[in-house]
Amino acid sequence: MIIGTVLTNSHLARAKVLAESIKKYNPDVKVIVSLVERHLNPEYSEFKHFDEVVLAKDTWQGNMDFDQILFKYDAWEACCFAKAALFDYIFTKYTQEDHVLFLDSDTEVFSPLDDLSKRFKRSSVLLTPQNIYKGNEYDNFKYGVYNAGMIGATRTPDGLGFVKWWKKRLERHSYFAEYDTLFAEQKWLNLVPTLFDSVEVVKHPGYNIASWNFKERKVTRSDSGKYSVNGEPLYVFHFHAIKNLEKENDWSKEFPQIKSLARKYAEKLDSMGRHSLEHIPWSYNFFTNGTPIDRDSRLVYRNNLLLEKKHPYPFFMKNEDFAWYKENPGSESDPLPGSLPESSPDSSFERRSPKRRTIRARKRLRSRRLNKKLKPSLLSRKRRTPFQLVPLKRSVKTRIVKGRIPVFYLSRMSRTEKMHLAKLFVRFIDHHMTRFERRIQMSGGRDV
Repeated sequence: MIIGTVLTNSHLARAKVLAESIKKYNPDVKVIVSLVERHLNPEYSEFKHFDEVVLAKDTWQGNMDFDQILFKYDAWEACCFAKAALFDYIFTKYTQEDHVLFLDSDTEVFSPLDDLSKRFKRSSVLLTPQNIYKGNEYDNFKYGVYNAGMIGATRTPDGLGFVKWWKKRLERHSYFAEYDTLFAEQKWLNLVPTLFDSVEVVKHPGYNIASWNFKERKVTRSDSGKYSVNGEPLYVFHFHAIKNLEKENDWSKEFPQIKSLARKYAEKLDSMGRHSLEHIPWSYNFFTNGTPIDRDSRLVYRNNLLLEKKHPYPFFMKNEDFAWYKENPGSESDPLPGSLPESSPDSSFERRSPKRRTIRARKRLRSRRLNKKLKPSLLSRKRRTPFQLVPLKRSVKTRIVKGRIPVFYLSRMSRTEKMHLAKLFVRFIDHHMTRFERRIQMSGGRDV
């Protein structure tokens, strides 16, 4: 079995606690971490409980550019999007492993997962419901029936089919939408039992305990220190919104054992350097010039397919550009001074100077003005030779003046016309080389 998780640098302490708990009870299980950042933090390779740390962009295999997708999402939504890509990456790379379990980075394992191994053998997909008893049905309409903090998939036709289907949906629809229509990656899971076979809904109370189901699950602790839930072993606890769990409130008095678990978990986070890590900014939250990306800019790019095709690398743009598109959503004109680069930001994330962009724009503007002023009829009408006539789009003809041709004509040529022009240049060179060789023979090898 392989267990994977997705996180940003600010959640590194949580991932360390998770990996440590996994190795404590399941030493043979591999832990794979997908990091949604531009660069790897050296701390990851130094932590012994991580078997592999991979950048999320390296797990992605799809038609759309990874940066283009991530520009549409904030950090939380981006981590939700990267879950399906991590499943696909693990199944592709680790061909000997048939069972893959995903756990959110803010979960902790409290027992050996032998029970899950048995469930994997008879299922293609494992889902954990938000609630296993009646009473909270309205929340299921809002947040989804199943929780995406714990999902399992096996190397079966239905398991692999689920991963590909989920990955394709999250490519464009892994965000928190208005009117509760989408809840990032989670509400897509509502359709899985209908679309795929051998899907098991894990109704065991010891899996994926979180604040939304505290009231239906009673946590107790034995004299030996083992925890149980409704009389069953505790396997995975989900410490969602740990800062709220640390506070003293009414529920802390109602659930003393859960309060004790939250306090111990917070102490582990502190020992892993939580306070120094949680303030690290997300590297995908900035344009290439270092300016923070506004939420409105992401929304404009997400909802404008024309803008997506016109500017496939939005990290080179500015908030002002997206503000213009927001005010002119149907306009075919472009507020930018010129076309954007034809390649995405490289690994060094170089920042492009606004001055360079302005200079390029001025050069393009001068060339456009030159195109309007110069016409074929204004070119020289000197003696015509076979290599001087170049056909351009039917009736337009241009003569090579002194072996040169204006660049703006080359830009208007078709591929066939350019090939014909190349052949004419070859004839031109052969003609003059022949004359040059004759002059050498007549001169007897003297300097010509």
